[in-house]
Order: sequence, then structure tokens, then C-alpha cells
Amino acid sequence: MLQEVRARFSPTGDAGFRVQLTDRLGIAQGVECDFTPFLTDDD
Repeated sequence: MLQEVRARFSPTGDAGFRVQLTDRLGIAQGVECDFTPFLTDDD
């Protein structure tokens, strides 16, 4: 049973990130996904 989930963000070469969900031990859960922030510092 999964009790803790962490979202790990790794920067890519552009303005986006790769996101990987892990458990508390750092073991990957699911698949990595691309993430591009949609808010700016002015929001």
C-alpha cells in the first residue's frame, strides 16, 4: 500500500519540467510526464 507520494520536478532545456511520482523511498510510481507551468510570477 502506498502511503506517501512525492512529486519530483526535473528541469528540461526549455521552460518546462519532467515530473515523476515517487514513494517515500524514492522508488518511481507510474510514468514521467511533461509539465509546463501556466502561471507567471505576476499572477
